[in-house]
Amino acid sequence: MDILSSILRYELAVYDTEGIHDRLLSGEPLAVHIAGQPCTAVLEESLHGTGSFTGTLSGGDGRAHLTISGDVLRGYFETGGVAYWVESTGRYDTESPGGKVIHYLFSSADVKGLSGCYLTLYNISNGGDLKDSGYPAGWTEADFLSAGHEIVPLTDADLVDLPRVNETLRTGFMEVPLSENETMRIVEGYRGKIAEYRGNYYVIDFITA
Repeated sequence: MDILSSILRYELAVYDTEGIHDRLLSGEPLAVHIAGQPCTAVLEESLHGTGSFTGTLSGGDGRAHLTISGDVLRGYFETGGVAYWVESTGRYDTESPGGKVIHYLFSSADVKGLSGCYLTLYNISNGGDLKDSGYPAGWTEADFLSAGHEIVPLTDADLVDLPRVNETLRTGFMEVPLSENETMRIVEGYRGKIAEYRGNYYVIDFITA
């Protein structure tokens, strides 16, 4: 499995992505287990036909975001100050019915010494980036909030500690390597959220290699 070596602990799983997608479209709550505890996710599609669902976890004190595309599911859950991710390994389980994609699950508590990470940054306010960001054109702050997204400010002071983000904002260069400190700042402050900088909205994330 091509899983980042700095993820100290993870679990593998396969999903009936079609069944999950149909359930979410029907408006039914989704039963999930997080850190071994059962809870319920109430999710709504951000925009019709996008396969992107955002909502809350049991009790309203947690957030959830799922994106489903074919056999692949990407998930982000946040509760009790801990973030949890579901990511695709890009491989298929030949022993499961239909050969489903294998996913891996890990939490922010399971990550240490991140390395081999490369920045991805999309300007949602820029039409040229929209096809990659997955968000619709012309959305305002009210649209993001109503779809359940959290908006966090990105200031010049923040960019002092995010040198690669700062460089990409100004040059447009993509997939530049990140230091461990900058990667962790993105995980803790911006991953799974919408960043607002000088009136523009951004998706800040990273890929691993």
